[in-house]
Amino acid sequence: LPDDEVPFEDPRDVPRDPVAGSGARTAAPGWSDEPDEPSPDDPLVDGSGLVGAPLVARLLGGTVIDEQIDDPNA
Repeated sequence: LPDDEVPFEDPRDVPRDPVAGSGARTAAPGWSDEPDEPSPDDPLVDGSGLVGAPLVARLLGGTVIDEQIDDPNA
């Protein structure tokens, strides 16, 4: 074999990672059963009359490019 060519290795000879494929997973972050209360510095949207994409655009300071509305009769 040339010096720059790596010989084919038999996959049975390659050491395996003991964690790989064992189904071991990191624990998911927990959650709180307490309701999420608004912060005093949160913007007030109750009286704006906005819902959906226009509300999100206002809160995030963005522009709605396309809004797809699901058919309520489907």
